[in-house]
Amino acid sequence: MNDPRGVAGPVGRKGLDRDRLKVVAAAALLAAACAIVYLPAVDGPFVSDDLQNVSRNERLGSVDGLRATWAEIRGPQGLYYPLTYTSYWIEHQLWGLHPRGYHVVNIVLHALNALLLWRVLRRLGVQGAWFAAAAFALHPVHVESVAWITERRNVLSTLFLLATVWAYLRARPVDGRAPTSKIAVGWYSLAVVAFSAALLAKTVTMILPAGILLLVWWKKGRLSGPDVASVAPLFALSVVAGLLTWVAEQGLVRGVGVAWLGRGLEERLALAGQLVWFYAEKLVWPANLAFVYPRSTVDPARWLSWLPALAVLAVLAALWLLRKRGGRAPLAAGLWFVGALLPTLGLVEFFYLIYSDAADRFLYLPSMGPFALVAGGTAAFVSSRGAAARRVGMVLGALVLASLGVATFARSKVYETAESLYADAVRKYPSSWGAQLSLGSVLVGLNRPAEAIPHLEASRELQPTVPGASAYLGTAYSQVGRIDEALDMFDDALRLYPGDLFARANLGLTLARIGRNEDAAAELRRVLSANRSYAGARQTLLAVLSRLIAARSRAGQADEAVALAREARVLADETGAREAVDQLDAFIRQGGKPPP
Repeated sequence: MNDPRGVAGPVGRKGLDRDRLKVVAAAALLAAACAIVYLPAVDGPFVSDDLQNVSRNERLGSVDGLRATWAEIRGPQGLYYPLTYTSYWIEHQLWGLHPRGYHVVNIVLHALNALLLWRVLRRLGVQGAWFAAAAFALHPVHVESVAWITERRNVLSTLFLLATVWAYLRARPVDGRAPTSKIAVGWYSLAVVAFSAALLAKTVTMILPAGILLLVWWKKGRLSGPDVASVAPLFALSVVAGLLTWVAEQGLVRGVGVAWLGRGLEERLALAGQLVWFYAEKLVWPANLAFVYPRSTVDPARWLSWLPALAVLAVLAALWLLRKRGGRAPLAAGLWFVGALLPTLGLVEFFYLIYSDAADRFLYLPSMGPFALVAGGTAAFVSSRGAAARRVGMVLGALVLASLGVATFARSKVYETAESLYADAVRKYPSSWGAQLSLGSVLVGLNRPAEAIPHLEASRELQPTVPGASAYLGTAYSQVGRIDEALDMFDDALRLYPGDLFARANLGLTLARIGRNEDAAAELRRVLSANRSYAGARQTLLAVLSRLIAARSRAGQADEAVALAREARVLADETGAREAVDQLDAFIRQGGKPPP
């Protein structure tokens, strides 16, 4: 006799195995596509803030440095992101200062984010969840977050943010299922830990508690007291992290002094509306993406300047009024998009606003809402139209993803060199003073001052109150022999920002070139008093002191020569110049006379 249970068991297992195989295949396809489109970025160098955060970050070389990363509130960029810097520290122990390893980790983290987003959306019952995650993985607007090593903070914090959502949904399901109390406590504890990690990687994740309440409202249509109470600890963590970051950002703003390009409250409110539409456009049509955009212009006295902000409010109001007819999903997606953008819209001042009001990396979190809405809505529509419509939908979806992948591959190639990255921005937005300055500074570093000068002059003309262009322009002028103009530029840079060590160090170098050794030594000493390990300053000061020692010795000023020799001896020891140390020791023993 045939036992129905005996027949059904194996068939059920086979079906389950096929489902698991499909999930694994879909995950592998998503991860492989993500890896392929970012291949051009793998061998890219350290660029921009990577130098400060990684290649010149002395904390990465020792256990004491790791301890300082956690113990000191101000990191290399003045912000407390210890988990991000810990990831750099670990990699530094593994592969040193080879950029490839850091790039690969960023790509892996981005792929994991796409996979986790897929599973979170599946758990929330979103149709087309895989396509939403694939769009997130392959959209070119995210290249900045993935190909730029400094934006490890973006991809790492998002991983923990999505892990928080996953754990929260396991602790407090929104689909009617209720876990046992012990399981719920475990998952909820994991959510709190994961959210703490997200904040320690990047503070912008502080939006998540409000986002969780938004998810609960979307699925249930209401919020209960327990729902609000469940995110109270997360809100508390957000407030602490937000205050720390705000204090640090205000310190950075004060540090640039007269160079700060602040805006009034009305101007910031009007601009926020413009930026929402700017970012929406980049999601729909990701053309002319750039590493540095121009600063926006807005005149709050003109009523037209308020139309974008009013349009944002009008759209959200319309979605609220239509929620019963069209569902709550469009409003939830819109609120997530605007809410996740809120910390970056300039309503609260932060340091990056001196360069630009917008950046592609600011879309990393907000984009999830629109991707889920479009993928889910499209999947629901084609599913209701039968098998033929589903096949057409699959083909069209594949074409869209392929187009995004091709665009991301092309965008990744821009990150192959620092010069190509900034040249691309200048070509698209020549009115961006930040892009012009960045390209000029890269060319100065490549010892191509004649090519750098036009870009630096353009930057200074576009924004004369920011010291960077003057400092680099002074350096370029010095390299081509335009000494008087170089000195004028250094004076201008230090007038705008007295703490500009780059300007002061290159002023010292220029003064040394023209034989003003006393003045050069004074400037270089000021640099080293602020940063003892400043690149090149110790070697330059050592060379200048050697000239001064020789001059004092020839003039019979032995005591002064010995005092300078003692100072030079410390520098020689710090720089590992053993031969110079021996020579200076002999000079000091001889009482300021050259050894016979």
